[in-house]
Formats: sequence, C-alpha cells, structure tokens
Amino acid sequence: MIFQFISNIKKKLIISLVVFPSLFLSNTYAANLPNLPLDIDNQTFCVKEVDAFDRDYHHVMIIIDRTSFLEEEQIEWVTDNLFNESFVKEFRPYTRFSLLFVDERSPQLQELSYSKCRPKTGKKSKEWKDEKYTSDENESFVSAYFDRFINGKKDIGYANLGSTIGSTVTADNSWIFETMIHALTTRSLEFRSKDYDKRTLIIVSDLMQHSPEFSLYRACNAKISITSMTKCPTLEKALKKNKVLDEYLTFTRPKDSAENLDVQLYFLNHKHETNREISVSLINFWGDYFKKIGISIPDNIEDWTTWQSRY
Repeated sequence: MIFQFISNIKKKLIISLVVFPSLFLSNTYAANLPNLPLDIDNQTFCVKEVDAFDRDYHHVMIIIDRTSFLEEEQIEWVTDNLFNESFVKEFRPYTRFSLLFVDERSPQLQELSYSKCRPKTGKKSKEWKDEKYTSDENESFVSAYFDRFINGKKDIGYANLGSTIGSTVTADNSWIFETMIHALTTRSLEFRSKDYDKRTLIIVSDLMQHSPEFSLYRACNAKISITSMTKCPTLEKALKKNKVLDEYLTFTRPKDSAENLDVQLYFLNHKHETNREISVSLINFWGDYFKKIGISIPDNIEDWTTWQSRY
C-alpha cells in the first residue's frame, strides 16, 4: 500500500516536470512579443515601445508618381499589386506601410499621405511565427484589429488606398529625384537607415523626371505631343552635360548606410514608352542613379522591376 502511494507520487511529479516547463516556455514566448492591444497604438497599429521587444522592424515606403495622366487600367494595376491583404501579409506583423506622392507640390512640402503598421491576423502562418494570437491575447480582438487595418472603420483602410491615387494631377514638374531624396533623408518621415532595421522603397512611376534643372523629356528627345521619344542617355552622359545636376545628386545623397534598403520599381510605361529599348534605357538610367548614391540593386533589371502589362 505504501509502495503504491509512493509510486503514484512519482508519476504525478514526472507529469508536473513535463507540463509546467511547457507552460513556462509558452508564456515566455508571448512575453517577448507585443501584446495586442496593450502594446499597440490604437490609431496607427504600430508598436508603442519598439525597444521593449527583441525583434526587427520593417518600413515599406511606397512612392507613387501621379504627375502624368493615369488610366483606369493603370490605377487598377497598382491597386491589385500593392493595396491588398495578400501584399501586406508578405511582410511580418507590425511592418509599417507609408504612402508618398509625386505631384504638383514641392517635394519639401510633401507629407506622408498614409502611414500605419499592419497588425497580426491572429491566424497560424507558415511564413511568420508571430502571426497567430498568443495565450494572453483574444483571438476575436486580434482579428478585428487586422480587419480595421485592411478595410478601415472611421478612417481609410489599406485596401482602399488605390482610390486616393487619382487619375491625373496638373503639374509643371515631375520631381522624382527630389521626392526620393526627401524620403531617404528627411527625419520626420522615419525612413532613414537608423530608423528601421529593414526598409523597402517601392517606386510607381513612368520615371520621366522633369524639372528646370533636368528633364528626361528633353534628354530623351520627346516630341511636344509626347507621343514618341528616343533612347535615353546613360546617367554618366547626362551628368557630363549637366554639372549642376551632378553636384546636386552628389551632395544630397543619403549620409547613412543603404545596406538595409531594398528598392523595387513598378514601371508605368505609357504609350510613348512602349519601345523596349526606350524602357530599358530609362530603367538603366535610374539603376545607375541608385548605384551612384550607394544603393545596391541587382544587375538584371527583371530582378528589381515589375512592368505594367499592355492595356
């Protein structure tokens, strides 16, 4: 009888040693992750105290050029590729997504049109271990936060940002160089190397820089009606002819590291850019610019560009 009593105690002790450590590990894992809603800003969905958690943070900056007329098909193409649930789920929970326009305003006056972090979905994911709700979070509550981010409630949802692009803006200039420099160097936009562990710069544009100092319309011999143009020069040739531009690009280059920056181009090729030779010369021009300011891009243009399909 005494032997059986001791045996039962041993069995319970063994079970305790197995169960309790697993509970401890589960709670420890949850403690190392931001808690929703306690650690999350109710308006931006971003982590309030980023340094409180041992994890990387990612900022995705989307720059959309709307200084040329955008057809309905082009806006739909941008929306289908960038402003949907599938796209944001490619990035880890609490990645920040920001939207900046190139339009009639001076680049220095440009502010973020949108900037929020995507919450976790609450569901299990093969891609992200911290996608599912934890033991100290409510599944329905987590799911509701993600739905608010995607579809909006009192403010605009991420999936509705395509409606803010607009079909056209009357602009005397197309400040593409200047807007990218603005995004990469301005403290308040929080897109510098020191601001985030990872950065992704997505540019949606026809790439036709146009300003008093330098115009690709002039450099590429575009006709007045802009129905045709010739192969664009290399950046090297353009800078040899324009020392003012050379100095501007040199002195405005980002001072911090570009190692944590990934550049992606969504190329809006208009009817006057349907010739592949012209399109490739344009993309190579900008690829050389990124290299000039210290940003590494793949040698093969297909690896960092997405081309709009014909419409």
